[in-house]
Amino acid sequence: MLRSFTRSLLLLLSDPVLDPVRDAIVARQKDLNNSRAGLLIKCLEADLLKPFNKDPHQTTVGSYASRLEQALQRYPILAADRESCQLLTHKISHTGLDLLIASTWLENRAWQPRFLLPFRASAFLRLWHGIASTKAIEARRLLQEASNLDNGNPERAAFIDRPFGVNVIGHAFNVFGIGEDARCITAALEAAGIPCCVIDHPADNGSATSDRTLERLTLPSGQAGPYAFNLVCMAAPIHARWVCQEGLRQLLDRYTIVSWPWELERWPETWEPCLELADEAWPFSRLIEGALQPYEGQDGHPQSLHLTRMPAPAEIQDLERFANPKSRLESRHRFSLPAGQVLFVFGFDLNSTISRKNPHAVIEAFQLAFPASDPLANRVALVIKTLRPGWPHPEWEALKAHCREDPRFHVIEADLSRTDLLSLYGCCDGFISLHRSEGLGRGHAEALQLGLDVIVTDYGSTTDFCVGPLAHPVRCRMIPVKEGEYFDHKGQFWADADVHHAAERLREVALRRLESAEPDPTLTTPYRQRFTFTEVGKCYRLRLEELWGQRQDLAPKLKSNRFRR
Repeated sequence: MLRSFTRSLLLLLSDPVLDPVRDAIVARQKDLNNSRAGLLIKCLEADLLKPFNKDPHQTTVGSYASRLEQALQRYPILAADRESCQLLTHKISHTGLDLLIASTWLENRAWQPRFLLPFRASAFLRLWHGIASTKAIEARRLLQEASNLDNGNPERAAFIDRPFGVNVIGHAFNVFGIGEDARCITAALEAAGIPCCVIDHPADNGSATSDRTLERLTLPSGQAGPYAFNLVCMAAPIHARWVCQEGLRQLLDRYTIVSWPWELERWPETWEPCLELADEAWPFSRLIEGALQPYEGQDGHPQSLHLTRMPAPAEIQDLERFANPKSRLESRHRFSLPAGQVLFVFGFDLNSTISRKNPHAVIEAFQLAFPASDPLANRVALVIKTLRPGWPHPEWEALKAHCREDPRFHVIEADLSRTDLLSLYGCCDGFISLHRSEGLGRGHAEALQLGLDVIVTDYGSTTDFCVGPLAHPVRCRMIPVKEGEYFDHKGQFWADADVHHAAERLREVALRRLESAEPDPTLTTPYRQRFTFTEVGKCYRLRLEELWGQRQDLAPKLKSNRFRR
């Protein structure tokens, strides 16, 4: 009788009793979502730990708990990061349960009066173990193990005890621009005599993994790089995904430098959590440096970082094999290109956004410069090189259909090796790019070294080096980035090239090339010197030695100290 009376009384009082319990669970969910690891995960997949409904009574059954379970399975950082691990493992006030189990309780209103918390926490815990998935139970066990780790891991070397050198982290074998960045950066480090190793993170973008240049330096999967400096050559959210998936081992007790590509003037707000992963950034260009500038010099702020602008390594080794007259003629024959015409080339990757690369403007400018009735019309041609898309791409199919109407257009849709790509560029006379923005412009840099005239939008990172006798900037105006054209488009602007001015530039280059078909080798010397691994490597060594000399002072300030258990 007494037990029945007590249960009736508790049910009568359940709403006022349960309100502070619900509030405490919701507050802990908020804390986890706003923790360092939670922010990184939301930066990658907004729906994984997306904000819960403000009214816990309206929460979809199982939604938060199931997303949290998935996150624990996919992202070890939740257990490895001290702050997030504490939020997950410490019992929530008024409940007697940790977050995973308390969230399950919150999402089923029928259980709440039956298992009043904290009074019946043990009973609900037994129920949860009976109905929870094997993965959820395993995730909770791993969390408990992680929370009991010894803070003073004796196997972990302190920053000041690590050897001088660089752990390069990137897409070591993938054949696309950011993969080439990692390979060129490593070549520059080696040219400067800087000890280095490579940690490969395969890119999930459909690109080939056929460039094995760095295989001799690449560590076995799961092995940590030993050196004092990390140098990350990936896009910021891919860097965040790598940390979330691989854990913190490579981050701890190292000074982390990032070479993140970016192509607009403002750093995306959704990517700001990534700034906590870096101590210093080495932007390739003034554009990227400007985007990161607001975060420089905020001592002690989690998003602060030091900026050191570095030149881009883009050396073409054995360059003469691609640029000599015999090779040029052989390459034209191999790619079925006309031998006696002035060839312009435009190369782009459909993995990037077609709106940014702006191929429509290139085609329009070419046809404006050389209309069918013009005497020059049959003495010029345009090569359009891209990778074959791995998914249906209606805009690209429409563009190809338009190109088929003009026999002067030669579309090469293939995954070429770097040697073949340079052979293709080398057999052309001009490189045209009416991009809306570029974060580096590796193709432009390579074209200049090969002696091509480069007709290019006067905006973006290419303005840093597209100067001198072979560069032909095209006027442009700034326009807003539209929805669907690029990431984080709101409030962002980029350039729209003047196609009439581009047509004038194309015509000027064609007339000059018809007079002297072969490039003047003396014009390419300054461009070649700018991008050599030796010259760029000297800049790397200078900065790394400066940091090495400050290592006693740097050690307490490392960003990785905030991840330490």
